[in-house]
Amino acid sequence: MTTWSCFLAGPTGQSTVAHLALLALFVVSTPCLAQGGRVLESELLRERCPACSVSIKLVGVIRDTLDHYGDAAGIADIALSGDSTVIILPWKPTDAAIVAVTFSGRQLWRGGRPGQGPGEFTRAASIGSLMGDSIVVYDRSLGRLSVLSRTGKYVRGFTVLPTAYSVLALGGTSAIVAGRFAGTSTDLVRRKLPLHLLQGESVVRSFGEVVSRVDPREPFQYDRLLLSSPQGFISVSRANHLIIEAWDRGGSLQRRFVYEPSWFPVQTSLAPTGPSAPPPPIVYDGWVDENQLLWLIVGKAGQRWREAFDSALSRGEGGQSIHRLIHPELLYQGVAVVVDLQRRELVVARPLPFLPRFALGGSVVADFAAIGTSVGAIRLHKLTLRQ
Repeated sequence: MTTWSCFLAGPTGQSTVAHLALLALFVVSTPCLAQGGRVLESELLRERCPACSVSIKLVGVIRDTLDHYGDAAGIADIALSGDSTVIILPWKPTDAAIVAVTFSGRQLWRGGRPGQGPGEFTRAASIGSLMGDSIVVYDRSLGRLSVLSRTGKYVRGFTVLPTAYSVLALGGTSAIVAGRFAGTSTDLVRRKLPLHLLQGESVVRSFGEVVSRVDPREPFQYDRLLLSSPQGFISVSRANHLIIEAWDRGGSLQRRFVYEPSWFPVQTSLAPTGPSAPPPPIVYDGWVDENQLLWLIVGKAGQRWREAFDSALSRGEGGQSIHRLIHPELLYQGVAVVVDLQRRELVVARPLPFLPRFALGGSVVADFAAIGTSVGAIRLHKLTLRQ
């Protein structure tokens, strides 16, 4: 699965007053819980708007035959820079680590290069934007955040946790990281604190908790989707269960939402095992819109998921007998889950006729499609809630 992140707005090269205040609050405060020490937990049981629908409009098709990024396996992340520039991170870059194109696929610029030095990337995993259209790229292999200009030129960078799964840049050299703390503190290891505030290359504070109905294995304890919100930020467990936590700017956990539909059972493994058990659901990406609605793009077992596997057994690694995955496009289908953060209600959960892998911003999502027999394409869709 790709790591996906959104980034809070902040000017290039410096922290705003708001960001400095946020950092100060994180440093001096301890995790506060709402209403006398208890987290307000809401179970999302019924849809508020059963008659609502999610409309889908195709807004762009990006074809390419050279970089092979019209394929889910070839893309690390996709994001919008401004209103009309699409930034693409290939998993295995050749001459450029970042490609900028229009909605129709016309190339605007190429930036970065393979390597380990400044402005170089080994395994760029996620991308976002800061104010002024500056671009932030997280390299999972190097454990580094790099800030680039809106034309792809390197500005500066700093190291984050080497076991980070998601990164939410706060501006300047501050970031929230979801990952396993790599220090030697036995207390931190015992408590398994999943969220960390970074200033520069130092961990200022670790907080949060492992929330699960069962005892999950890594990376379930630490792998969270991090999204910015007007009140602070949102963390969402990607797999095993669907738990949403809303944090304020002071680092206090304000509310927890638990959503347990029949199609998202508690899981103990991320890997599809074969035609005997459906593949585990995965939260791919999300965003918070201007109406305080949290949108989550989830992959659940497709209607024909059993046909994704070869019915005959083959010999896999270690000599084990396995059912090989031969039709991955049948394994999952997309679901749009919309939660009203202010009213603390599930608005809708609607299946989609395609499987979005990325939320680019501005309610635009991306999926992959084959065009003809050899050319792949990224399709861009705009999602709108119809009431």
